[in-house]
Amino acid sequence: MDFNDWKDFLPTSLVENLVGPSSDAIGKTLGGILYWTFQLPIKYGIVKKAEFDQLAQETSKKLKKIPEENKSADKLGLVLKALEESKYQLNEEELRKMFAQLIASTLDNRKNTVISPRFATILSQLSGKDAEFFKLLVEENHGDLLYGYLIGRKEEYGAYQTITDKMYEQNRTSIRSLPISSVNVLESLGLVKVFETSYPSNNIADATYQHIEKSLHSLNSKFHNPFQDCSNDIIEFKHCHVELTSFGANFSRCVL
Repeated sequence: MDFNDWKDFLPTSLVENLVGPSSDAIGKTLGGILYWTFQLPIKYGIVKKAEFDQLAQETSKKLKKIPEENKSADKLGLVLKALEESKYQLNEEELRKMFAQLIASTLDNRKNTVISPRFATILSQLSGKDAEFFKLLVEENHGDLLYGYLIGRKEEYGAYQTITDKMYEQNRTSIRSLPISSVNVLESLGLVKVFETSYPSNNIADATYQHIEKSLHSLNSKFHNPFQDCSNDIIEFKHCHVELTSFGANFSRCVL
């Protein structure tokens, strides 16, 4: 593989970082893998060159932040796997950033001991919305997102029907509908676990649940469905939460 091929193919700002004379062995290797993986998909229009450039630049920036003593080439096979899996997700900004972080984490001996070959596969199975919700769960809710909804029963402890959407609190000021499809995807991949029969209880959690419940009662009164008669029902609030699994915590550490 000729250096001039890399020079023409990679973004100009990356040439010195990855394959120039001052770069380290890992940077040069990564440059070669990027070239080998993406030259044909870009040539045939499967991958847009601009999106590849963004992935390469983001990966280079993250690689430069790793101290030299922590850079490791022990898992280059997983770097190649991550790049292969990323080919068809580069149009989603959040996923592109996650792939860049996963590649850098795979080259970082402080993180790559927990990296599973499944991580790249999981990213390839997420939509942009799934990725955004996962990031929100981890970074804004510390891995435990509280949500709830209203149910109606004809009699105490009897069967119930759901009478509102499932909602969570955002920025402590408003509530939003839980993206059920994303939750289902994350749970199927082993990243989160959903709890609808148990929930955390402390001052912060209690206040959050109270806010959601109050908001739901207000919305239910405002937008009552005339075809769903709950006038004689016992209305209750279901306390629920979505929690990061230990596998999901390791995944988040390597992609966020």
